[in-house]
Amino acid sequence: MSINHHMIAIKSHHVSTCLIGILMLCPVFGISETISVNENQFNQVALSSNAIKKLGLDVQEIRLAKALSSKLYPAQIGYAPQALTHYITPFSGYVELNAKLHLGDQVKAGQTLFKIKPVVTPETRLSLLTNLSDTEGQLKSSHEQVEANRLVFNRARQLLLQHVGSQKNVDDAQANLAIAETNFNTIKQKQSLLKQAVADGASGVYEIKAAKEGVITLLNFTSGQLLGAGSQLMDIGSTNQLLVTVFVPQAQIKNLQLNDAWIKDRDISDKDIPLKKIPLPLEADLQTGLRKVIYAASHMGELAAMQKISVNILDREPTQMVLGLPCSAIVLDMYGGEWIYLKEDKTHFRRERVFVSDNTSHTCVVNKPHLQGRFVVSHGAQELFALETGYTH
Repeated sequence: MSINHHMIAIKSHHVSTCLIGILMLCPVFGISETISVNENQFNQVALSSNAIKKLGLDVQEIRLAKALSSKLYPAQIGYAPQALTHYITPFSGYVELNAKLHLGDQVKAGQTLFKIKPVVTPETRLSLLTNLSDTEGQLKSSHEQVEANRLVFNRARQLLLQHVGSQKNVDDAQANLAIAETNFNTIKQKQSLLKQAVADGASGVYEIKAAKEGVITLLNFTSGQLLGAGSQLMDIGSTNQLLVTVFVPQAQIKNLQLNDAWIKDRDISDKDIPLKKIPLPLEADLQTGLRKVIYAASHMGELAAMQKISVNILDREPTQMVLGLPCSAIVLDMYGGEWIYLKEDKTHFRRERVFVSDNTSHTCVVNKPHLQGRFVVSHGAQELFALETGYTH
């Protein structure tokens, strides 16, 4: 029998190897059906109705549709206001920095940052007593804020469990509770230091510890320096509380869906990073005339403060007609080539090469006008590819 003039028919449950060079067909699914492929058309697969049913193949018509496009804008990463913790001297004294710490170092909550040896005069002692009284009032107010935020958080979580609330409300309430607890811990530490300073006077040495974990973003003193009360010493920024500032021309603001923005950069993350718009008034950059739109990200990936990136923002109106395929219809070969399977008739499917130019959500855009009106395998394309070639991934 000459293979140049005949069809090749192979029982998939009887074959244990692939035919290389002529046809690659492996029994990877154990479907007891004869699959026929014309050797002159290796990109075609014929299946019986029973095999199609077992594979669960679905098809979808390829149609032209209006597509929303997006625009790319420059952006910069910065710390959220609540992410920065400022450390100041509660009283006059000599300040010694922890020798192991430097600008940019990561610190843990409770880690010693610096020590203060106070210089106490009668005037200083009176000032300490005044500060202690003020701090006790702040501590009481801060404790009430913590309890109020805890009630809001517990209520939001309960509503979510009852399916009448939203995850967004829970996340916002949890963030507010975390901020309130950080403020409370900072004030409590200040009160403890002032109490010790009033009791010990100039004989004590006081440790200042980190209220929360983060990165040292500012060092404003030299170790051993004599500083007055209220001097700014250090800032610590929380790395999981970053904001994205996007710079958008004023004339384009009205043409954008500002609530639909994301970061698409494979050097930062393998997946698109969705951004949540912060409801703040738009602020203008006086040097460039651009408007500042502020976003927060639920997953920051490899983002860091002061990093410059690009952000995609969706247009309000459709700008083009495109052929969109379900991304589940795209099959990749071992070289990264993109393929689809078109339905020829009830039992025949033909593999065709495509190039995906863009993708949004679950739709992949291809530039092949002749595909309009054809039916593509939307579910089961990978199984067809494996049956035809023996290649899976």
